[in-house]
Amino acid sequence: MTSFRYIPALDGVRCLAVTAVLVGHSFRSLVEIANQGVNVFFVLSGFLITGVLLKEHHDTGRIRLSAFYMRRALRLFPALWLMLGTFMAVALFFFPQRVPELWPAALAGALYVMNWVNAFELFPTTMFAHTWSLAIEEQFYLLWPLVLIASLAYGRRVALAAAVGLAAASAAWAAWLWYSGAPAHRTDNGFDTRACLLLVGCAIALGPELVRQWIARLARPLLPILTLAPSSMSAASATACISSTIRSRISPPAAPRARLSSSL
Repeated sequence: MTSFRYIPALDGVRCLAVTAVLVGHSFRSLVEIANQGVNVFFVLSGFLITGVLLKEHHDTGRIRLSAFYMRRALRLFPALWLMLGTFMAVALFFFPQRVPELWPAALAGALYVMNWVNAFELFPTTMFAHTWSLAIEEQFYLLWPLVLIASLAYGRRVALAAAVGLAAASAAWAAWLWYSGAPAHRTDNGFDTRACLLLVGCAIALGPELVRQWIARLARPLLPILTLAPSSMSAASATACISSTIRSRISPPAAPRARLSSSL
């Protein structure tokens, strides 16, 4: 098994992604840059979370779902709920007339379903619309460990095949929706269409070095084609960037290091 270790370069990739999101939200003409930053975050998240799960499986022979879900909850829930509660408290005291409009969006954010609210435009999401990406991450955290556990029971190659197959299915579905005329908010916010990015990160973590090199080489000639599809289809560009970093930083089998890069 490839020995996962702390990869400082990924912190640099994360910093670039944060910068892209900030720049994209500061200048509306550069909003696509923010979208690409989110894409990089999704691929990183898939890679890091899968690495954490694989390390536990390698060290203990199992993956404890309850412990994993508890760690994710303690990491994500308090900050989000504090932010939503603070905004609602401020609105209650200073803009009480807007509370009826805000509370459904706050509830959708707290329950991590904002992406579906945005995708189908169920109601105005106002200042909480940005929690869509957290919702996609949380839905990934709920589902991917189950798929990984089930596929690892048949071997690592089956788990890799599952990640690649699901990523391809998600990308194909996103492309079909886009070419069928689905609105951008549907393909940009749906977990089913964005999952390809997270699953590419999972495949990078599961695959041997040869697969990582193959993905990086394959991505280059496909970039002009993929840029014609919706933003959910830009997994290749994020993958090429991250996999080139990982390729130079992941060591051959050696004594495991204690720390893996923290997940997003």
